[in-house]
Amino acid sequence: MCWVGNYPPVWQLDFPAINYRMPTWLFHRYGVTGLGYWDTLAWSAGADIWHDAASFISDNPPGVVFNGDGLLVYPAKHAQIGFDAPLASLRLKWIRASVEDYMYIDLLLQAGETDFVNQQLGRIARHFGDWDNNPPLLMQVRQALGERLASL
Repeated sequence: MCWVGNYPPVWQLDFPAINYRMPTWLFHRYGVTGLGYWDTLAWSAGADIWHDAASFISDNPPGVVFNGDGLLVYPAKHAQIGFDAPLASLRLKWIRASVEDYMYIDLLLQAGETDFVNQQLGRIARHFGDWDNNPPLLMQVRQALGERLASL
């Protein structure tokens, strides 16, 4: 998949980890109150998801490969990881962190800290085509939100 110019935060293996954090930073700007994802256990029949990132191959349009799309929990077997149990991907853990980010923002907005929240969001996430691929900055902004919450 090829992107030219600004693009929304894409949730595939070929894109930076920060993409999994950005959507919830933008939700309040657009009035979004929930997060849905089409699948967490999807892979094409016969795919070896432990050795081939092409977990989902589209039927429409045919043949387009989406590496890791729809696959956030791996069906682990003893041979792969030493035990038989589902294994959460790092991508799923980043989504969890993004929900926590959303909760920080939501709590501050409920406390009347709208100007502060907008100022902080402006540092990292302005809209779906304009956000910073800068993990240290994201953590600085999250720290500022957490400190403001702790001071209330």
